Amino acid sequence: MSFGVPAPGWVNGPVRWWGHVSGSGRLGKGPAVQVQLPGKLLACGRRLGQVSGLPLRLGANSSGNGDCHMGGQMNHPNALLYKWLVINSFAALLVYVAWLRDWISLVIESDASSLSLVIGLVFLVFWLTSSFHILTVNREVGRFAEGRKTGIAADYFERLRRKGANLGGQNIDQALLASTLRARMFLPIQIVAYVANVLILLGLIGTVVGFVIAVSGLGDSIAGGTNIERVQGVLGQIVNGMGVALFTTLLGAILGGLWLQIHYQMLVRAVGGLVVDVVEEADIEIIPEIYRSRAKAAAEAPAE
Repeated sequence: MSFGVPAPGWVNGPVRWWGHVSGSGRLGKGPAVQVQLPGKLLACGRRLGQVSGLPLRLGANSSGNGDCHMGGQMNHPNALLYKWLVINSFAALLVYVAWLRDWISLVIESDASSLSLVIGLVFLVFWLTSSFHILTVNREVGRFAEGRKTGIAADYFERLRRKGANLGGQNIDQALLASTLRARMFLPIQIVAYVANVLILLGLIGTVVGFVIAVSGLGDSIAGGTNIERVQGVLGQIVNGMGVALFTTLLGAILGGLWLQIHYQMLVRAVGGLVVDVVEEADIEIIPEIYRSRAKAAAEAPAE
């Protein structure tokens, strides 16, 4: 059975190969895979064998050039976008059902403190913010997977090359640059986790406010004697207080503790995977390339 390796393409099932490869291969009997690749791609082929766990037998091909980038933790470069679409489509369906059953209007009308509206507005603003970050990270994963010369990964590789040039003949340690890359990627998304916790806290504040309203109404009932109209009014106040307490807690937990937290976890996984892939690519491909360039320049330099 023969197969080609387009970009993107599949090699033996779930192992994702990204890049432009001019070569061919065949699946032998058993788990071994015979792959013929251009000489420049042998390092990528070895990485594919390490990730897939398959005993790949690699052979060089004298013709053809190409480049290979294995990004996004071996997933489709738009995997993050697809997850975002699935999760938010399901959540939007639940919101639509709640609207049809008038649950949304019930929450707003039952909340005398208007904390539910505050929670909803804050959630909407940072839902848009987190969605923007998800789309941005998805774009960067795609750029890295396709080997483009723009984006976070390309900028990191360029900084590493500049560091290698400035160091002269010294060894290259990318630990500091890797830490900087991680900080640059993670700092913008920390606000999402913070706001998710703030929404939960607002829900708890609403619980306290609701119980204060209810308890104050109970105190008025005791002090007011047995006047029926006053008792009815106080009971209404207690019910309103309980509504504030329950609905604000519910909204804070759903919007902050679930929805925004899911966005944040998606971002953390995607950003962490991208950072790992970029640093690994630099360690396996870029740094040896810098050393080879040094050796070539030294060999071509005229002897004194």
